[in-house]
Order: sequence, then C-alpha cells, then structure tokens
Amino acid sequence: MLRAILTLLAVLLTAVPEPSPGPSGSPAADAILALMHRAAAQRRHGDYAGAALSYRQVLRRAPGLYEAHLFLADALSRRRLRSEAEAEFSIARRLRPTDPLPYAGLADLQSAAFRFDAALAVLAEGGAAVPPEKAERLEVARGATLRQSGDPAGAAQLLAEAAQRFPSSARVQQELGRSLLALGQVGPAVTAFTAAHERAPETAALALEMKEAGDLSDRLRGAEQAARAPGAGVEGLAALARLRCQARQFPQCAEAATAALKKNRARSDLLLLRALALEQGARPSDAEADLRRIPAKAPEHLLALYHLAYLQRLKADDQAEEKIWAEATQTHAGDPTARLMRVLCWKRLGELESRLESLRRDNAGKKSAAPDRVLEAIALEELGRAEAAGRTYAELFRSDPGDPEIAARLSGILIRSPEQLGKWLEEERAAKLTEGKPGSPERELLLAHLLETAGHPAAALEELRGAALAFPDRGDVALALSVLLDKGNSDGKEAAAWREKVARLDPRSPWPPLWKGLALLKAGDGRGAVVEAQRALELAPDRVEAWQLAGSARRVAGDPAGAVKDLNRALLLDPSDFLGAARFQLALTHAGTGDYLAARQALEGDLPPFSELIYRLAWSFVDRNFLDRTFRGQDWQKLRDRFTDPHAAPARAYAEVAALLDSLNDPYTRLRGTEETVEIYLRPRSSRLETDRSGAPLPDSGTVITGDLGEDIGYLRLTNFSDPSAREAIRKALEKMALEEGLVLDLRGNAGGLVSEADAIAGMLLEPGETLGIQRSATGEAIQKVPQTRPVLGRKPMVILTDRRTGSAAEKLAAGLQGSGRATVLGENTFG
Repeated sequence: MLRAILTLLAVLLTAVPEPSPGPSGSPAADAILALMHRAAAQRRHGDYAGAALSYRQVLRRAPGLYEAHLFLADALSRRRLRSEAEAEFSIARRLRPTDPLPYAGLADLQSAAFRFDAALAVLAEGGAAVPPEKAERLEVARGATLRQSGDPAGAAQLLAEAAQRFPSSARVQQELGRSLLALGQVGPAVTAFTAAHERAPETAALALEMKEAGDLSDRLRGAEQAARAPGAGVEGLAALARLRCQARQFPQCAEAATAALKKNRARSDLLLLRALALEQGARPSDAEADLRRIPAKAPEHLLALYHLAYLQRLKADDQAEEKIWAEATQTHAGDPTARLMRVLCWKRLGELESRLESLRRDNAGKKSAAPDRVLEAIALEELGRAEAAGRTYAELFRSDPGDPEIAARLSGILIRSPEQLGKWLEEERAAKLTEGKPGSPERELLLAHLLETAGHPAAALEELRGAALAFPDRGDVALALSVLLDKGNSDGKEAAAWREKVARLDPRSPWPPLWKGLALLKAGDGRGAVVEAQRALELAPDRVEAWQLAGSARRVAGDPAGAVKDLNRALLLDPSDFLGAARFQLALTHAGTGDYLAARQALEGDLPPFSELIYRLAWSFVDRNFLDRTFRGQDWQKLRDRFTDPHAAPARAYAEVAALLDSLNDPYTRLRGTEETVEIYLRPRSSRLETDRSGAPLPDSGTVITGDLGEDIGYLRLTNFSDPSAREAIRKALEKMALEEGLVLDLRGNAGGLVSEADAIAGMLLEPGETLGIQRSATGEAIQKVPQTRPVLGRKPMVILTDRRTGSAAEKLAAGLQGSGRATVLGENTFG
C-alpha cells in the first residue's frame, strides 16, 4: 500500500521546470540572468534561504544591480533577518533613491519592530525623494504607521488628502477606512471601504473588511432602535453601550451606559463600562469618580483599581498610585500583578529597602502563608537577593505546595541560579540521609519540586511515590504525585487514581477536579471538562484557574455564550491575564461566532497600558517558557531591568519588548501586533484552497482540504494550525476516511500555528499510548510526548508531504509522526 501511495504522489511532487533564460549577448550576463531566474523560482517555492544565496551570487558578479539588492532584502526580511534586510534595503535606496520600494521595505522593518517614529522618518525621507506621482505606496504606509502608533486622527487626515491626489487608489481608501474605524466613525469608514472595493473588486480581503464595517453599522442601527423602543429595559441600553465601546464610539458609549444606570444604579458592570469610556474619551476626573463607586465585593473591583492606579500614573502621583496598589493587594490578595506593581512603586520611590524591613518586622511570628510574605519575596527579588527570595518562596511552598504562583516563582529563581539549586538539593538529600527515614511531608514535597526543577522528573516521581506510601493520609502529597504523572505524559489512569484519592482525603480542595478537567479538555472532552470546572468553582468560587478552565471547556463543548461569560469573569479576577490563557481563548470564542469586532477587542483587553508592566509580562513569559535556559548566552536576569520607564508611551514599551525578543535570535519568538494576530487566527476562512501565485495558501484559505487519490487512499491537506475550528473538521474528515487503506497528509505551505492543535491532531493519528517523539524540557530533560486526544484513524500507511514553507507546529507534527514510525515524510526540507 505504501508503494501505491508513493506512485500516486509522483503527480503531486513533480516540479515544473523553470524556462531557460533567453540570449543576452554575453556569458557573464547570461550567468547573472540564470541566477536571477533561479532565485525567482526559489522565492516562488518558499526557499528564501536559497534565494538569498542566489542573489548574493548575483551581487558578487554585479554589485550595483538594484533589483538583486531589493529582492535579497525582501528574502532576508521573510526569514526575519531584520538587520541584514535593513542593510540591503539601504543599499537599494542609495542606488535608486526615487523608487518607493526600498523606503517602504525599510519602514515595514521598523514597524514590525514597533519603532514607529523610525518608520515615519524613513517614509518622510522617501516622500521628499520620490516623485509625487509614484508616492502612493508611501502615503498608504505613512497612514498605516500613524494609525498603529496611536494617531488615527493624523492618519485619517493624511489619507483623506492622499485620496484627492490618488483618486483611483484602492489602497488609500482601504487604509482610510481602517483609520476612520479606529476613530469610531463607522459610517464614513463604510463609505471608504466601499470606494476601495469599487476600485479593486477582486480583492477578497478588502471585500471582507467592507462587509465587517457594514455589518457593524447595521448592528449599531439595530441596537439604537431597540434601545429607543417603548418599554426598552436596562439590558437593551447595556447592549448598546457595549457595542458602542467595541466600535470605539466612547462618548456615545458613556451616554448609553448613563441611561442604563438610571434604570439600575447598582450595576457595577455598567459603572466600569462608563468609566472606561470616559477614560478613553479624555474625561479622567469623571472616570475616576465612577471607578471609586464600584464596591469592593463587586467582580469588577480589581480591574477598577487597576484603572484608578493608571489615572494616578497619568497625574505622576506615585504616592497615590502606591496606595491604590496597597488596597489591591489587601482586598485581592491572590492577584500576582498587583503585588508586583506595588513593589515596583516602592522601587521607583526609593523605598524598597525600608519597605522590606517594615514587612519583615510585621511578618515576624506570622504564618508563612501570609500574603505579605509574598511581597517580601518579590521585594528581595527586585533587590537582586535571589537566594534570600528563594528561601522565602521555599517557606511559602512548604506551607501551601499547591499554590501554582509560589511554585512557579520558586522554580524561576532556581532555574536562573543552577548553583543555588544544586546546593539546596544537596542540603535536602543530606538531611534525609541523616534522618534515615522520610522527612516531613513538606520536606518531601520540596525535594520533589527541586528535583523536577533540576530536570530530573523520574527522580521526583520516585520521591513522591515514596512520600505517598509514607504519608497515605496527606492529600497534598497525592495531588503532587497526580500532577507530576500528568506532566510526564503517562496513560492517565494512574494520575486519575491519585486524583480520586485526593478528592477523598481533601474533599474541599478544588485541585483534583481542576486537573481532571484539564486532562479531559486535552482529550477533547469539553463537556466533561465543564462538569469538573463547575465542581472546582463550587469549592473555590474565586479561583481564576477554574473560570479559565470553564470558559475554555465551554468553547470546545459548543457553548460560546457560556464561554464568553466565564472567560470574562476570569479576566476580572486576573486583569493582566498572568497565566496567559483567558484573553486569547475569549478572542477565539468571539471569532467562532463571527463577531470579529468583539474578538479584536478581547485581544486588546481592558488592562491599562502600564509601560513597565508590558515589558515585565513579556520578560516573564519568556523566562517561564523559553527552552534554551542560557537565553542564547545572555544574562536574562539583567535584561529584566533594561526598561523601567513608567511614563513611556505604550509604543515605546512594545518596541523594547520587540528588541528583547529579537535578542534571542529565534525566528519563532517575536512580538506580533493585534492586526497580524487577527489575520492569522481570527479571520473567517474560505471553504476551499486559496493560494497565491507560488502555490502557498493565502491567509483566508480553507484549512482542511480533503480528497480521494484513488486506490483507496485518502488525501488530507492542512494549510495551517491557526484555525480554531479546524480540530473538529479534521476529526470528521478522518472519520469519513476510516475505510481507506492509506492516507496522504499534505503539510506543504503550512507555516504552523498553535502547537496544541498539532498535538491534538497527532493524537487522532496515533494508537493509544504511542508517543509523538521526544521533546526537551526547559532543563534539557528528554520527555516522551504522548498526545491526549482520542485516536480516530487506525494504524494505516501514511505519507506526509512537506516543503520549504512547512514550519513551526507543522514541522513538529511531521517530525513527531516520522520519529514514532507512524509516517514517511517526503518533499523538500522544511522551514526550520
């Protein structure tokens, strides 16, 4: 059967020969022309590394050839080699200063790095050098850059003038529509998009933007009519206020919220909505008054405190801001970001040492689980006293081993300090040997945690098994064992048995249902996960992890309204989305219902733009997740404090984050803007395969393409792992292929996406218990990856097709299935 598959693939893999270059008059010119043809063919096939090599060969023969420099710069930028691309665009600009393309390319590189001022400077230079009749592209780029940098009004004015100079330009009208939407001018935006579509009716993406703007206009009109109808209640006005906020019509949003509050003054959600609209509408005093009216027991209280703190920041009142964070840490003791921001306030005020001493005096004699001990540990970290901070976290861990924040903070310090980790391991092991028997449960749990952090999960598992036997009545030991079994990708039965024991030993603990629900969700059982999330919430109504699990599970189970409600509650409990899950899940949920405006707003979120927090959250995310613990040979701890300006504009903070990620020299680790994220994950997709001239799938292409190759061989093409609706479509497609004798899985052009989706699809193609190859943990430990999803297709012959554009999660899937012996991979080398 495999031979039959390979025979049928001949048609799919046959290359079309590049036409031979025509005569040019000299051997040297012929060689250059042949290299340019070869580079063009390589670009069409996504081989940008090969194309760059070909262009460099051209330039060795003809160093002043403008086109070679320009196309080389483009190939390098597609490989995300920004500095090299910038150098080539600069040469091209010098060779042909009146051509707009080098200026546009340079500006794109700067904008991708969130250096909008630098991008605007390049475009201004181009505007002075390029003839006015050729400047259309530069004007569009200037408008887009102004809008992305936070000046949509300036963008709209510039583009309105450009529309007069370039009346036939669809791109000018399209960008004008985007800027008008950012200003909340929906009607004029619809007009601009319509004008753009009239000029370029064949552009599918433009047609989609026109439709979305038109739909928004219709929804606003309908909501306004419903709110004005006789007998309209508070919910109609509230719906209108929320829609106006999404449409960025902030004065009108505040007006509708005010009308709703007249009907029900106790609605804290409407108070918060009006406050945010007033804040955006440049009425900070009125916003602050509303925020202070929100009671401490209201779900919106913590987010209200975040915005109150931000309003103090705008007034440069550090003392008042610190008082707000103090209230947040006292009334919402579990919020990690509020604690961090309070300590950073102390640091900014020059009070960190004195505050630390005060905390130590106040904490003397208190239980180690007191929230102020966490503040003490964070203060020690900020002072650079890592060992003392680690000791404090270790005490807190012994008091509550199930607290995920404490465990994560302890692991973070120790991974960055391998000498300290080794020293502690020696101390704990020596103490155990001296005692000659298992120590206290707390000591055993700490030792297991240290072993896992050091990259020895097998030893940690052995330690916990021994502790579970020595202390059979300790639910925290059984829980730690079940969690480690889940992390180790066991078959799940043993972990489930230990979770059941925890539930018997500690029936008030929310962790057993939480971990069980997470396991069910990974296996694709959304409804079962919802049940477990509800059990956890009954036990711990304010546990943010339970709300996140509930919302994510409801999305998978097909309950988008419930998912939106639960995920919004999670974000009220954790406004910074410290765990990094709720905001994106909320955006996916809205996109799944076709509400792309709400999806975009979910991505942007309601967190105030604290500049140093933007940077610190990015640093922390990389610190927790980047596999190379040397961080490409950098002092990662030192980079934490490279940017600390509390009064910098948000764009500056994002530029610093982009530079931080760029320092890792990893093409898969970079900062994406909202627009790119929306384009990749949240746009509606066609039902069929849509490709560009080179055959690469377009962003709006269908995700799951099926076919029958004959000879009882099924064909499944996956164009991305970014489509949130793809998993179920793939499952159904594989179920229909159950009677086929073999499968061709086509991953050509699949640039990747969500690793979780790739792992889920692998589970459908593997037998129970089969592994998806070997992965390396953050500490370098080799771990067998066992997918958790239910198998769909039996172990039948399978061939995977790849090309130069197969990247990221698609590469991982292909390599894993080949490494497990499940499939044969054919085609070109992949992107990585």
